[in-house]
Amino acid sequence: MPTQNVNLTPELEGFGKSEVATGHFNNASEVHRAALSALKQRTLEKELRMERLKIDVQKGLNNFEDGRMLMG
Repeated sequence: MPTQNVNLTPELEGFGKSEVATGHFNNASEVHRAALSALKQRTLEKELRMERLKIDVQKGLNNFEDGRMLMG
């Protein structure tokens, strides 16, 4: 697995060490992988919400153009 050097703020470094010390993770690499996985998931969910919003907006525009109004 490739190695990357990461510069962390003291707060993030302390949090990572705390996660390892409390036994939530075995080492800092696991903490970093979990953080990146969570960020990836959040990004994918945001993209999905944006796509759904675009579809809903387009439906609303289509209804408006067709002279239909939705209530509620």
